[in-house]
Amino acid sequence: MSSASPFQKSSIIMLVTLFLMGTCQSGHAQAPYDVSITNAKQVGVSSNKLEKIGPAVQELIEKQKLAGAVVLVARKGQIIFTGSFGWADIANDKSMQTETAFRIYSMTKPITSIAVLILEERNLLNLDDPVSQYIPAFKNLNVYAGSDGNDNFILEDMAREITIRDLLRHTSGLTYDFLDTSPVGKMYEERRVATSDNLEAMVDKLQTIPLTSQPGQKFTYGVSTDVLGFLVEKVSGMSFPDFLHQEIFVPLTMTETAFQLPESAKSRFAKVYDSEGEQIVEAKDPRIVGEFLSQPTMFSGGGGLISTAKDYLKFCEMLRGKGKFEGKRIVSGKTIKAMTQNQLPAAAYPISIMEKQEGVGFGLGVSVVTEITEFSDTAHVGEYGWDGIASTHFWISPKDDLIVIALSQNMPFSHQLRDVLRPIVYEALSP
Repeated sequence: MSSASPFQKSSIIMLVTLFLMGTCQSGHAQAPYDVSITNAKQVGVSSNKLEKIGPAVQELIEKQKLAGAVVLVARKGQIIFTGSFGWADIANDKSMQTETAFRIYSMTKPITSIAVLILEERNLLNLDDPVSQYIPAFKNLNVYAGSDGNDNFILEDMAREITIRDLLRHTSGLTYDFLDTSPVGKMYEERRVATSDNLEAMVDKLQTIPLTSQPGQKFTYGVSTDVLGFLVEKVSGMSFPDFLHQEIFVPLTMTETAFQLPESAKSRFAKVYDSEGEQIVEAKDPRIVGEFLSQPTMFSGGGGLISTAKDYLKFCEMLRGKGKFEGKRIVSGKTIKAMTQNQLPAAAYPISIMEKQEGVGFGLGVSVVTEITEFSDTAHVGEYGWDGIASTHFWISPKDDLIVIALSQNMPFSHQLRDVLRPIVYEALSP
């Protein structure tokens, strides 16, 4: 953090450092557990109730649901809880630390979305412009409408073109191969869309593959945000990583968020783990376990960044501050309001990724809780945020002036860490 950060001005009221002695199934004698609770009472939060976070997260680790986790809670601009639990690297006995660096994957998407919204505020684009105005390859795409008895595609013309707003809210008809069981998803896999050499090569592939649905008709989670990264390059005249660095990371003093692991963070990089039966094992999928030691050529706006909990907090504080952070304005309050309200048309609501998420809409780069349902029963209306495929999470509740960041590195993706934390944190707001 910069010296001017308000978070460093907090005096520590309580520091709890516990080492649980129970043997982990991984064979380690101890599961590291380090918790700090600061200034909770001053911002209307119960320290005693926050203490429940530790045992709850530790239980997930002991049950081999997670290898480890870092949790950060901030309210009214002050960090009130930080906790590191379990292992960043089991084989080498490296415990999680609050400074551990994570592959944040799709938590990259809100950052990319802010980059596009910066360009909109500068009148360099309009969200309702057709994408083809800037990327001609999107001019004459086809739409998949099923197949005949001979496995031939039935294709339709687009009823209207894909807009920039469609890309931001995932109503473009673009998809991910691992989420799409249709022939379109198979084409994404065969043509290695997600692992293209660079953004331009990805776009070249996309123009040869039909959309999964008509633009604006359906929420389809996919490579839309990667296309936004290419759009940023086309409109700004800068490389995508240079734009993020200059316009977002530098003003927010995000020194450890990048497409390449910073030298300073190499010893603090968490391994990715997978589930094998009831055991945690080191993940092997090369798309997930990349070491990020060299600069990539494919700058994925949908999932390519490395960050830490405290670095990502600065981005969240900018969102909480309605576009402003420590006196520096990134975007306007009006833009943040639009970003964090449901933007989906009725036909595309609620969002669905593997399962329908009743009560959850989508804004311009983040999910938004619009009503309390069985799916969102521990959330608060107005809460917004997003996740990463290796089970990283953040959410912000404007009405509670609350930010929660919960980072783990476990596949397959799970909401279990978020689901354990959310009721504890909200309950703690009632001392």
